[in-house]
Amino acid sequence: MASMHSHEPLSHEKYHKNKTSIIESGSGLNSCNSTDTSPTTSDTSTCSSKASADVQELRKRKASPHDEMPSKRQRCTSSSTSETSPSSSKAQKRTRESSAGEEEPRKRQKSSERSQNSCGSSSSQEEKETTLPGVNTSKADFDAKYMRLGNVRNDDFGFAYDGCRTRDFLPVTIKHVQGAHVIRQMDLFKIPIEVALMKRASGGPESVGKSASLTLLDWYYVEHDVILVIERPAPCLGLKEYLDFKGGTLQEQEAKVFMTQLVEASIEMFCKGVFHRDIRSENILIEMDPPIPRCRIANFACTLACAPPEWYVYGEYHAGPTTAWQLGAMLYRWLHGFKNSTFGILSGKMQLSKDSATPLSEDCLDFLQLCLRKNPSERGNLRQLQRHPWLK
Repeated sequence: MASMHSHEPLSHEKYHKNKTSIIESGSGLNSCNSTDTSPTTSDTSTCSSKASADVQELRKRKASPHDEMPSKRQRCTSSSTSETSPSSSKAQKRTRESSAGEEEPRKRQKSSERSQNSCGSSSSQEEKETTLPGVNTSKADFDAKYMRLGNVRNDDFGFAYDGCRTRDFLPVTIKHVQGAHVIRQMDLFKIPIEVALMKRASGGPESVGKSASLTLLDWYYVEHDVILVIERPAPCLGLKEYLDFKGGTLQEQEAKVFMTQLVEASIEMFCKGVFHRDIRSENILIEMDPPIPRCRIANFACTLACAPPEWYVYGEYHAGPTTAWQLGAMLYRWLHGFKNSTFGILSGKMQLSKDSATPLSEDCLDFLQLCLRKNPSERGNLRQLQRHPWLK
C-alpha cells in the first residue's frame, strides 16, 4: 500500500456535494506492518482506498453502456488492459490464422488477463465477486427473510430496528438508509459506500463474529432506500447505554480494557484499507457474552461527528491523527463523565488532569495527552498508542 498524497481542503458545503466520490478518490494507506500506523486521509473523499477497487469492479460488471463517469475521478488503474509485447502479438496473430475456432477461449484468456491487471491478482478479484453481491431489489424477498422485533429508532440518514432472520431466528439489526446521497451512490457506483466499507472491513456473511467490525449479512435497494441487514451480537448493549448503566463513567481499569480493543480494531480496519471516521460511543456495541465484554464497531456512514482541531483550523484532516483524536475524546468522556469538546480543548477551557470523575494514573493521563495534542504531527499514531505503557 502506498503512502498518502495531499488533497485539497474540503469545506462543509463541498462535503455533501462530493459525498458520492468518497471512495474513488482515496489514496492508499501506509503498510499495516510499518512501525508508524497513521495513514493520512486529508478530506472527506477518502473514507476508504481499497473499497474503490470494489466499486470499480462492480461498475465494470454491472453498469449499463449509458452510464457516464464523472470526468475528474481517480481510476483504480490507468488502464485495465496491459500492453502486449511484440512476440505475444505475433503469436496471437498466428493463432488467429491457424484456427478461428479458438476465438472464444482466447477471449476468455484476455478477460482473465485484464482481471489480473486491475487492482491485484485474479484471486483478489474472485474474492471481490464473492463478498460484493449484486443489489437485491425485491421487497417481497426481504419481508420473507427477515422479521422486525424491536422499536424503530432514529439513525444517521435513516432509521433502524432489531429483527431476526426467519429461517433460523438469527438476531440482526435492520437499518434503512435514506436521502439523496443514496440515489447518487446507486446511480454512480451501483453500490452504497457504506456497503463497500462494511464488506471491506469485516467480509461477508461467513465472517460473522470474526472481526471487530460488525458483519453485513445482506442488503437491498427498495424504493430509493438502502436496507442493511447487520449482525447483532446477543446479548449486547450500545456503549452509550452501557455508560448510562455504569452511572456515566468507567473505572480506569475497565476503560483500559475497552481502549485496548478499540486501538487494535482501528489498526485492523486500517490494514484492510478502511478509515471509519466516526469512532465514538454511539457507534460501538458491547458484546456481553464473552467473559470480558467485547467492543464491536458499527455504523460506517462516513460522518465526522468528532472532528479534530485541524479540521476547524486548516479545513483538512488525516486518517491516523483523526482516529487518535477520536479515541482520546471518547476516553475523556468515559473517565470524566461528559463529552470532550474540540473547541473546549482549543480554547483551554477543558484541561487534562488527574482530577477526573475517577483518579487517573500517570500512564493514563499521558495516554490521554498523546491522543489529544492539538498539533496532529505531534499526536500519537496507532502503533504508538498500541505500545503505550498504559495499555500494557
